[in-house]
Amino acid sequence: MKILFIFLLSLNIFAGDLDSWKELVKEGKAVGLDIRTYPETKLNSAKGSVHLSYFDFNEKNLNKLKIDKEKTVLVFCESGGRASKAIKDLNKAGFTKVINIKDWRTWNKIKN
Repeated sequence: MKILFIFLLSLNIFAGDLDSWKELVKEGKAVGLDIRTYPETKLNSAKGSVHLSYFDFNEKNLNKLKIDKEKTVLVFCESGGRASKAIKDLNKAGFTKVINIKDWRTWNKIKN
């Protein structure tokens, strides 16, 4: 179990828990990054998050968002698959505190 925990931390995807994420957002230490497509965001809102479609996801577009790299990035999509893949690009862009919170439903729980 300890090895799995260390492995997950090294990938920057250790989940944490809803209460700790809420506290980070409340304190301004975290930002939500919605990487769903534009049509997906129209179907289900994720208010208070920053949006960049997975298909436009690259270091140049990430830099345009001007997200503070000292903040924790809570990245999500529809089910977590694209968010998992986006972590590599976030790391390349200099983000070291990245958590895949899986989906927009989780983000809405954090914000409410």
